[in-house]
Amino acid sequence: MTDLPGPSAPQPQRPQRWGLWATLGWSVCILGIFVISQTLVALGAIASATANNPEADPMQLAQEVVTSGWVLSLATLISTPLCMGLIALFIRCRRSLTIKRYLELQRPNWRSLLLWCVLTLGLIYGIDQVKAMIDRPLTPSFTTDIYNTAQFIPLLYLAVAVAAPLFEEFFFRGFIFQGLRHSCLGVWGAILISSALWAAIHQQYDQYDMAGIFVFGVVLAIAQIRTQSLYIPIAMHALNNFLALSQVALS
Repeated sequence: MTDLPGPSAPQPQRPQRWGLWATLGWSVCILGIFVISQTLVALGAIASATANNPEADPMQLAQEVVTSGWVLSLATLISTPLCMGLIALFIRCRRSLTIKRYLELQRPNWRSLLLWCVLTLGLIYGIDQVKAMIDRPLTPSFTTDIYNTAQFIPLLYLAVAVAAPLFEEFFFRGFIFQGLRHSCLGVWGAILISSALWAAIHQQYDQYDMAGIFVFGVVLAIAQIRTQSLYIPIAMHALNNFLALSQVALS
């Protein structure tokens, strides 16, 4: 007599997102392409300046390129589609979720969008008050430098207030955060680590501004969790960058 097969044991579900180490590994690749693409643009700018002025000091040219708004605009607009394309590729390689679901690209509620943008304005005001109390300039010197050397201001706004928030939010509050959040680190581990990594790439600012960037990163991550829409932190980030440039323009 043949035994009837019993109920099959439940199969372990495959994690829908990349795990901790895969997320970190892919993130290193994305950052590598980001650094390489930006470096190539900077080297191209130095080579062009050297060709126009062979007697110029290479070290001085390199320093000027670092704070050039024109070079920053070109580098950002070139590196953003490359890195966002890599993020999309690595998500598709997972074959478990669509890019929209992986990054939580749900259409935001307009009331929530307005609320979080108002909170962003409050946070910016609060950080400015802290700077005033400790006698720090409200506008970082780097922001002033890139504005004054932009050559074409609309391109700078496009790069800083549109392209940069898109890539950085897709990467930090999207790809990295979602991978870490669904790992052993949990929600708060993902918030703190993604915010610290985001602050760490802003080496062009001093320690006070980097601390403010870290705090803002925590707020952006909380906004993403509460609204379940990556578009909310993108809008908050874009608003912050737009106001930073506008502050220089009005000063």
